[in-house]
Amino acid sequence: MIDAAAAKLGIGRYIVVGHSWGAAVALEMARRRPGRVAGVVLVSGYHYPSPRFELALSGLPILPLIGTAFRHTLLPPLVRLGWAWSMRKIFGPAAISAAFTATTRELASRPSQLRSIAAESFLMWIAAAFVTPRHNDISVPVGIIAGAGDQLFDAPAEAFRLHADLANSVVDIVPDAGHMVHLRAPQAVLAMIDKIAALSTTEEAQLSDR
Repeated sequence: MIDAAAAKLGIGRYIVVGHSWGAAVALEMARRRPGRVAGVVLVSGYHYPSPRFELALSGLPILPLIGTAFRHTLLPPLVRLGWAWSMRKIFGPAAISAAFTATTRELASRPSQLRSIAAESFLMWIAAAFVTPRHNDISVPVGIIAGAGDQLFDAPAEAFRLHADLANSVVDIVPDAGHMVHLRAPQAVLAMIDKIAALSTTEEAQLSDR
């Protein structure tokens, strides 16, 4: 769908930037559309997920009847009640973005959004339990960024592991940043995009000379 949208907009080759779960989408696009995707930049990606019990539980709101009732009654106020803790978790050790917190609190507690989050969490658990990550068929340049202090998982270890699996990759661990690297250090993400664009241009030039 994303590639079709890019084609409709008249975009040729492009770089895909994916944050958190979006990193897996970016890698899959590189795998499926190597002729269109010039490179990818992965920010705070969970590249080798392991089966976690809390992810399985997080899928409960998608259940018929009980899940629907939960999403429309108890869950929204619970999300709002724990919002400050959630923000500390995803931003720490960096300062929390007041603008992000103010604009997303009500959005994230809507029943429809809660269903989407629950479905994505459950699908992530399924992938971790039954799908073996494979990256050796990705040929485009890959930029990998992680916050040194990510409190959701060991993002630097995930970044270095993926870097070891991808020959055509570069990695950057951003100090004093957590899961929301793109908000804490946007210049680091922009610099990585420029680096991947340069690598892609060099590779295309080399291919055309052969």
